[in-house]
Amino acid sequence: MRILRYTLIGLGVVLLLAVAAVAIFLATFDPESYKPRIQEAAKQATGRDLVLAGPIRLRPSLRPTLQVERVAFANASWGSRPEMAKLASMEVALSVLPLIRGEIAVDRIVLVEPDILLETDTQGRANWDLRPAPGAPPEPPPASGQPPAERRAPPQVAVGELRIERGTVAFRDGRTGETITLAIPRLEAAVPAGQPMRLDLEAALDGTAFTVAGTAGPLARLLDPAARTPFPVDLTVALAGARVGLKGTITEPTAGKGYDMTVEATVPDLARLAALVPGAPPVPPLRGIEVSVAARDSGAPIPELRAIRLALAESDLSALVPGVTVRRIEIAAPDVDAPIRLAGEAVVNQTPARVEGTLGPLAALMPGAAARASWPIDVTLAAAGAQAAIKGQVVNPASPAPTADVALDVRVPDLAALSRLAGTALPPLKEIAVSGRVRGPGDRGQVTLADMALKAAGSDLGGTVTVTPAPRMRVEARLQGQLVDADALMAALGGEPAPAAAPAASTAPAARPAQARQRLIPDDPLPLDALREADASVRLQLATLRLGGAEYREIAGTLALDRGNLRLDPLNATVPGGAVTLRLTLDASRPEPPVHIQLSAPSMELRQLLATYGGGYRVGGRVELDADLRGTGSTPHRIASTLDGHLGLAGANLDIDNRLIDLIAGELWRALVPGAPRDGVSNVRCLAIRFDSAAGVATARAFLFDSNLAKVAGSGTMNLGPETLALRMLPTLKIAGGGIAVPVNVRGTFLNPSIRPDAAGAVGALGQMGAGAAAGAQAGAVAGPLGAIVGGVVGAARGGAATDDCPAQLAIARGGRQGATPAAETAPAQQEQPQQAPAQPPQQQPQQQRPASPLQQILPRLGR
Repeated sequence: MRILRYTLIGLGVVLLLAVAAVAIFLATFDPESYKPRIQEAAKQATGRDLVLAGPIRLRPSLRPTLQVERVAFANASWGSRPEMAKLASMEVALSVLPLIRGEIAVDRIVLVEPDILLETDTQGRANWDLRPAPGAPPEPPPASGQPPAERRAPPQVAVGELRIERGTVAFRDGRTGETITLAIPRLEAAVPAGQPMRLDLEAALDGTAFTVAGTAGPLARLLDPAARTPFPVDLTVALAGARVGLKGTITEPTAGKGYDMTVEATVPDLARLAALVPGAPPVPPLRGIEVSVAARDSGAPIPELRAIRLALAESDLSALVPGVTVRRIEIAAPDVDAPIRLAGEAVVNQTPARVEGTLGPLAALMPGAAARASWPIDVTLAAAGAQAAIKGQVVNPASPAPTADVALDVRVPDLAALSRLAGTALPPLKEIAVSGRVRGPGDRGQVTLADMALKAAGSDLGGTVTVTPAPRMRVEARLQGQLVDADALMAALGGEPAPAAAPAASTAPAARPAQARQRLIPDDPLPLDALREADASVRLQLATLRLGGAEYREIAGTLALDRGNLRLDPLNATVPGGAVTLRLTLDASRPEPPVHIQLSAPSMELRQLLATYGGGYRVGGRVELDADLRGTGSTPHRIASTLDGHLGLAGANLDIDNRLIDLIAGELWRALVPGAPRDGVSNVRCLAIRFDSAAGVATARAFLFDSNLAKVAGSGTMNLGPETLALRMLPTLKIAGGGIAVPVNVRGTFLNPSIRPDAAGAVGALGQMGAGAAAGAQAGAVAGPLGAIVGGVVGAARGGAATDDCPAQLAIARGGRQGATPAAETAPAQQEQPQQAPAQPPQQQPQQQRPASPLQQILPRLGR
């Protein structure tokens, strides 16, 4: 509009000067002899000096032609240069017959190298505001009692052809100092009397070439500032391949007010157009832009808009957004108060995508929109078979902090099909469905996903999630579900393994072999930084969790995280075997975080537990687990080295696969019970273990394993800091209806234990045997001193009385709680012995193929 305004003003001034020159000529007729009078007449009419430096020629005819060279018209006294207009030459051809009717008809006007300066001063006065010279006789007032004389209309002016060659029109704003220069290499126009003007212009605005072609209203209407009739405009402006069409009317063309226009624009390449505008910001490389809108001046800063349409053809945006090409976009609305229709297609990383739907009215996005205005949204997005529907509203969308309240419904048949769209490999999850209601962000930036329902790979999860980013990131979630199949999810997330990359050639030395582990408990830092970054409050209720081939049921937990202080209180679940309760606190806000763990499993069914985790071991019965441990540190090893609390394990009337005993106890079990079978099942009357820890030193308060093969009692300590052992095991081998305890010391470290029988303890045990050992010792005297010891031990075993330690040990392991009691121990049947065995030399004893008894296997170890 500014280009049109300045062009029309410049054109009007040029025509005014030309017509004035013609009128002066007709008044004086003899141009050369009347140059002084012509200049004086111009001075009287405009208050400015007119300089006719060149010759004036006249070719008389019915269409007389006037030629003038080197013409200058003075500028305002405050102007930035002496001349307002300069001409190298001017040619005017008149029609004589219209003069009889009082009309000025110009057949042709040719202006060569016109140089016109339009400017304003600091007060806004314009140099084209021409006033009579001071001292000119004013128009006499009407006589007393007579009505004022009617204002005579200006004479009709018609120009058959107006041509400008190599012209320049400049506009200078005196308030800002900004100057705009319009170069006119060529202008051809026609100004019929009382009819619209025709214009064909080639020009350059501040070096940017453009063309203007079309028609505008009559010249007389343009030059009449008091007129308010519609001034028609039908112009087309072309610039750098772009075209803008203006069609409509304007009531105040010189002021740019009262317009009612339809604007249609086509821009083949936006970046090319922007490059021609000095100081224009970078723009995206959009192509094939089509814009049409009807604009009416409403008196407000924003005009009244109708028939709005924006279309975009195929545009490669990969330089702006890698991998994105727009195929088409179309946005349309009948007016600013009607919903916006949206449709588009794009290719993202070689994946076609489309969007369609409606948005709220454009008026709600404009400055001055009503507060709390509602902006509806109903949009569907689709790509690679997936579809997302968004429906709802945005409250106060024009504000800096709009608030959305929309329903979200996402359906994804195959997540892997969206891998190219996401720019990364996605797992082959099938039939994903996500729905919920999104609210936010609003003033606080808080976003809530309410009524969430997530289904994928047979899993379902629902609830509410709220994220508050400031003043500190906080996540609040209330989640519940019937089934989360973690195995199916992880199987899908794993997908097909990526092919291993070929190793790059390298001259670096070979890596050193990994050093042997120094500790069983790792000393690697725990990921505590993540706990300090944000706060959280999560409640979870899950009917079933499938993980690792097992099912966990009735999961319910509450997690709170506040500035690094983590609290899980409690987490309840029914694991394979029974119910478990876990409580955990960890204060990561401290350099050495305190940790508190409580674990309770009051009744774990071994058969179900081992069926899930043991892989084919034969077990039966129930065990109880109780742990309450506190420590301080940022690594597992540091926590263990400061551990306080207790760990208890208790069970009665158990059946345990001997392979499992051998797997767990290994070398220690074989040292305690030489020749212990590795197949079959052991009947365990009781299992009672309790360690109380103080400052990282765990002391055995209860340690008893009572099976049909042996009873193993223990005592001592485990130092969790250096990971050293100081345990004493007392196995009682159950033979011949009795038993004998041969102590074993367990020393060394967790990773390298040392197992040695306690010889002094064994001899002390043998020395305490009663009189029941005498007969056995005499019977074995023929075999020498060791035979006498063996005979005495066997005799004591047969006649000794056994004590039942299970009830007391189980009570300690359970922390005083009641529990299952072990079955009464039944002594094995005793074999009858002959009353008198003939004494025979060893070499005369018959050779018998009997396996060595446990006692016979352990005694040789006493000398180690």
